[in-house]
Parts: sequence; C-alpha cells; structure tokens
Amino acid sequence: MDIKPTIILFFFFVNSAISQPPDLESDPTAECTDRWIHIRHLPSQFNIDLLTNCSEYPLFDDFCPYLPNHGLGQKTHNRSRSWYRTDRYMLELIFHRRMLEYPCLTSDPDAANAIYLPYYAGIDSLRYLYGTDVNSSSEHGLNLFQFLRHFDSPHVWGKHNGHDHFVVMARPAWDFGQPPANDPPIWGTSFLELPEFYNLTALTLESRAWPWQEQAIPYPTSFHPPNMALFESWVSRVRRSRRSTLMLFAGGGGVSASLNIRRSIRLECENSTSTSIGNGGYSKLCDLVDCSNGICEHDPIRFMRPMLQSSFCLQPPGDTPTRRSTFDGILAGCIPVFFEEQAARSQYGWHLPE
Repeated sequence: MDIKPTIILFFFFVNSAISQPPDLESDPTAECTDRWIHIRHLPSQFNIDLLTNCSEYPLFDDFCPYLPNHGLGQKTHNRSRSWYRTDRYMLELIFHRRMLEYPCLTSDPDAANAIYLPYYAGIDSLRYLYGTDVNSSSEHGLNLFQFLRHFDSPHVWGKHNGHDHFVVMARPAWDFGQPPANDPPIWGTSFLELPEFYNLTALTLESRAWPWQEQAIPYPTSFHPPNMALFESWVSRVRRSRRSTLMLFAGGGGVSASLNIRRSIRLECENSTSTSIGNGGYSKLCDLVDCSNGICEHDPIRFMRPMLQSSFCLQPPGDTPTRRSTFDGILAGCIPVFFEEQAARSQYGWHLPE
C-alpha cells in the first residue's frame, strides 16, 4: 500500500480511544499528504449484520456482552472512565468505529493512498470455525470478492487488483490460512489462501512469517481513556508504581505433566522463596497470576495490579506465539520477556523498537 504504516497504527495503538478536537487553523490538505484513506461502503451483511449472530455458536463464547460501547464492552464498574471488559475479537468493530473519525478520510477512492474494507472477517469466520458451514470454509470471502469485483464500482478494486486495499482481521492469520484443497477441512478458513485476495493487505492479531501482505497489529487492551488528561494520569501512576516483584507470569496452562515452557515457569515461580534479591530491593523473585479457563480475559483488575508491582512480565507462547498480555504488561510499565522471535520481534515492527 502507498501509505506510511505508522500513521494508521500509531493512531490505533496509542490514540484509539482519545478524541481530540480538530485544529481549525491547520491545513488538512497538507497534514493529510500520503495519509488519505477511503472507506469502501459495504452492505451490512459484511459487518453490522454479523453482530446479530453473537450468541449462535455453542462452541464459541457468547460475545454479545462485549458489543456495547462500539466494541469496547461494558465498563469494569459503573464509576470507571477508562477501563472496559474488552474482548480481543472485537478489534474489527473497534477499528471500524475509530476509522470513521480518522481526520484524513476522502470520499474519492482515486484520491486515496489506501482503501479500508470494513469487513468483519473474524466474526464472519465463526460460522466456518464453529458453525454449520465448516465444510464450506474454503469459500470464506468469495461473496465479498464478487461484490468488489463485479457489483460495486469494479474499477476501484480493479485499478490495482486490490493492492491498495486493507482489511482488519481480529484473529491470528493462521485461522485464515487453511489450504482450499483440504478435504475434509482441518482448522481455519481459506480467506488468505484465495488467489482473489493475494494482493489484499491484512492487519491481523498475529501474522505468519512468509506472506508479505500480512502485518500484525497490537491486541486491544481494556484501557480506553476518553481524553489525554486520563491517559497522562495513568502514565503518572505507572511511573510512580513501586516494583516489589522481579518477574511475573500471568496466564493459564502449564499444569499438565508434560514439559513445556509454561510448566517450567510455574515450577520455578512456585519454588522461589528468595527475598530482598540483590540490590534491587525486590521482596519477591517471581509471582504467578492464574488465568486458567479465561478468567482474566475480561477482568483486567486480576492482572493489572500485579503487573504494576512487577519489573518484568514473562510472555511464553501459548496456542500461538503472540499474547494480548504483552500489551497489558506494556500498559503497566512491565517489561515483556519473550521466548521466541515470532512472539514480538518479527510481528510488531511498526510498533516496537528494535
């Protein structure tokens, strides 16, 4: 895409919930050079209508409770102003809402540097992953392609064969990478394996190592301050937080008898009894927050307090290399510790420094 990646994603990661009034004295044309984005108008069957199926997949969590506040979910408590019970799979809805407020939108696709497809690919994939369409998973996205290529201003897609289009996918790319020839299907849909979408840029929660068109973007956290004052207040709290624990692991797994990195971490932490470690003044070497069975996913108070008290947050891989906990820890000022390159270094080049 002919667009500087940091423009969209700095906006998404840092300012995703902070709205600032426009500077009336600035020149929007100059400020938007190389930043113009056009949002394709898609029929509601590709986005909003998909939300009506939020409780229809028995094998997948009912996500209806996480739809309020444009996908941020319910507030953690009534008096909260910045903290929500945000579900990571609502990223598509959150991003769509924020893009509608992006200051450099254009109604002219020919004037745009990039074109955003507000298609909720991850939510639509549920009918293939957990619903009755599992045997049709190789067809995921074909109806969207037919609409773009043949029904709605075909020249917009055809001008660059999709090179200038991008979509947000609120699942790891692995969930969209099943070879179409798999019969019967094993896991995932074939959206990213369809030749029709080879040129489409996919912003995913986790990218694969080889496809050039996939770019990982940060998991949504539960922190969504409505203004800069609350954001800066949180930063001040993080800076003055007393770090009494050297390292922390917040997560599930590692309880089986088979050896793996999570089990090793649990055993080491459970057996650590050191106090007043070195000259750092730590009262505890290692702490554990048990997040088994997803109990922490929508309850940030379970892990944010321990993270604020820890210097390092261990981020061992789970089902896939990346973790939402990486970004929860960064919010708390807890330095992430990774165990493989695919966990962060090769994923978030747009966001994390070398």
